[in-house]
Amino acid sequence: MNFWLLASLFLGSVMLTACGDDDDGSSSDLPTPSGKVDLSKTGGTVSLKQKSGQEVASITVPAFSTDNLSGVEIVDNELTMGFYTSDETADGYSYCSLSVVIPGYSESKTSYSNLTLNFSQGQNSQYFQGSSVYYVNGEPKSGRLSATVKKQKDGNYSVAVEGDVYLTGSEIRLTDENPNGTIKINIVAPLLAVSKLHKKVSSKQSYFPAGTPWLDGKTAAGVLETKSAFTGNGVLVWYYGTKQTDGSYDLNYAQYEALKAQAVKAMGEPFECFDASTVEVESGSRGTTEWSDFAYAYFYKNKKYMMVSYCPWRDTYEGEEPSLPYTISALHENHAARLQVHVMENMNVDYKQFVFSMR
Repeated sequence: MNFWLLASLFLGSVMLTACGDDDDGSSSDLPTPSGKVDLSKTGGTVSLKQKSGQEVASITVPAFSTDNLSGVEIVDNELTMGFYTSDETADGYSYCSLSVVIPGYSESKTSYSNLTLNFSQGQNSQYFQGSSVYYVNGEPKSGRLSATVKKQKDGNYSVAVEGDVYLTGSEIRLTDENPNGTIKINIVAPLLAVSKLHKKVSSKQSYFPAGTPWLDGKTAAGVLETKSAFTGNGVLVWYYGTKQTDGSYDLNYAQYEALKAQAVKAMGEPFECFDASTVEVESGSRGTTEWSDFAYAYFYKNKKYMMVSYCPWRDTYEGEEPSLPYTISALHENHAARLQVHVMENMNVDYKQFVFSMR
């Protein structure tokens, strides 16, 4: 299972996410991360070199922040650590991304070798990227990487990674299938969330927050049950529906309106909305008196956050696996599935900053 986490060499906010899956639709009794997170003791370094010894990047990672939800996430038995930042000035645009994914994670185990790593950086026309995996004729070749992961007494996670990477870039060429670079990472990151992915959920579950909008008689392709000291506890529910003989889908804008009505009943009017209630439906531009654009509505009340959205072009094709909410960063998504419902209770971040910062 692959995961991308974005980050920047340049000082700024950071971000992290994770993925996993599980076919069980019942509650998993997830542990709740502590709300007392000492972010001042987080941060670290990343060093990237070519095999010749020439340095590609040397990064000081600043203390993590809640601005863009950064840290470690554990989904089922998979741990992901990473961060994202970018910078745009009069001199141009710069970015950097980093992801470390460790399957088979357990608190009782500290050493790992079966991990995946991706890294990229760019500044104006100059760029490079590194990966633990390189494809030759469609077949993956993996470099040797090792990781040490320790949960500290303060609840933060110490993650150290060292080993080979495949490097390419504007001034770096990968000429054969052997790793041409090395990476060394030492980072302390907060625990962002503990989550569990449930597939094909056909009814409301005990772990759903009160008032979670739901379509009776329909099956959600995936529900991410998550607990976080930052975003609170709740669920991400993603529907795709079934294609009918005439080519249409049984989930459409009417179902979005039904879900939105449930959200309004539970939360009051949305603080942000884009749908037929806010934009006039015109013949031709958005269909003939039928809403054919994507739509969304965001709600917030007493530290409870809710989103309902609709995206008519998020279809699945024969034999294709639907996209599922595999990470807490998917809370920022509003058109990743045909219908989405996100509900979080006891949110401890600025809800407007959370909604608008990732657009």
